[in-house]
Amino acid sequence: TTSEDTLCGEESVNANKSFYNWYFGENAGIDFNPIKTGGTAQAISGSVNTMEGVSSISDVEGNLLFYSDGLTVYTSGNTEMQNGTGLFGSSSSTQTCLVVPRPSTNKYYVFTTSIENGLRYSEVDMDLQSGDGQVISKNNSLLLATEKVAATKHSNGTDYWVASHTTGTTSYSLRNITTTGIGTPVVTNIGSTHNTAIGYLKFSPNSQKLACAIYDEDIIDIFDFDTSGGTLSNLITITGFTYVNGPYGLEFSEDSSKLYATDGASTKVYQFDLSYSSATDMTNHAIEVGDVTGGSLGAAQMG
Repeated sequence: TTSEDTLCGEESVNANKSFYNWYFGENAGIDFNPIKTGGTAQAISGSVNTMEGVSSISDVEGNLLFYSDGLTVYTSGNTEMQNGTGLFGSSSSTQTCLVVPRPSTNKYYVFTTSIENGLRYSEVDMDLQSGDGQVISKNNSLLLATEKVAATKHSNGTDYWVASHTTGTTSYSLRNITTTGIGTPVVTNIGSTHNTAIGYLKFSPNSQKLACAIYDEDIIDIFDFDTSGGTLSNLITITGFTYVNGPYGLEFSEDSSKLYATDGASTKVYQFDLSYSSATDMTNHAIEVGDVTGGSLGAAQMG
């Protein structure tokens, strides 16, 4: 393996590096850019100080554009973006915000979630304020939703799908993000009723799977995803598995064959093998892959 392979199997110098800067936690961050020249990732500091959801975005070369905790949008210089305060996310939302590019433009959507305000979006224009960006539209309402939001590429390789879930139902809403904006939702009623908002929603790297953790009910729902039509199918529900608190963070392996789950606010990480076709087999063959003594685990993210 060469140094160019160390981040998510990146082999091409032309790979999209929009995820090369992370900001999270108590003013923490990671800069992955040094790996492009054979170095190692470096710790950096930022302006967010939050216990839960965050999102950051860089350009295709790995240059930081902005980041957010769902309440405030921060520039690459760690200052508040123009009109970037007062977003309707929450510091106690699992996935309080998610940044998604608007294709073929220099604009970005910041989706936010909270129990009080549901799923909303704001829009950032990076052509403004001498490249520092400005929030040009804020807190537009989309859905009475849980604390979950995830995104993946459309089958056309240009557009995106953004997934969310309605409170108290089995309804998943998938919205197509194109150069013209946010499309009407494609709704699939499938899986467990979301009586609780807590727990992650994650797409697999190959976009073929969507996994959902329902923390308070010890449930993980796994679906096949149609990247062309935006529908979900082939439900597998992992339930009856023993946690200290419940499944919270989710992440897939790079080849999309394994699903990892953290025991929220506890110490263990589990691996489920998606090559099995039944929840019983996945549960019976689950592996404890980590036990962080004295830890309090939350989100999981491949890097």
